[in-house]
Amino acid sequence: MDGVCIPAGYVSNAPLSTTSTWNGRTFASMGLVPGAYVWTWGSGGTADSFTLQIGAPAAPVPTMTEWAMILMSLMLAGGAALYIQRRHMTI
Repeated sequence: MDGVCIPAGYVSNAPLSTTSTWNGRTFASMGLVPGAYVWTWGSGGTADSFTLQIGAPAAPVPTMTEWAMILMSLMLAGGAALYIQRRHMTI
């Protein structure tokens, strides 16, 4: 069989998504390595792609700028809490 099988009632240009579960199997036993695999074909307005995600996507690692923003936010929240606590004690 050649081509791609699509569900009955599929509307052109609508996304396709599915999941599969194989009980008693592991990625290694099926020869699969966790990650995202992308196939693309065509060009221009007729280009298309297929992405196979094996396993959960890796959580993004915060950059130094993001860590600095997190730290500054925590310091600001801590300073505000300290200010409120001190103000409450003097009243």
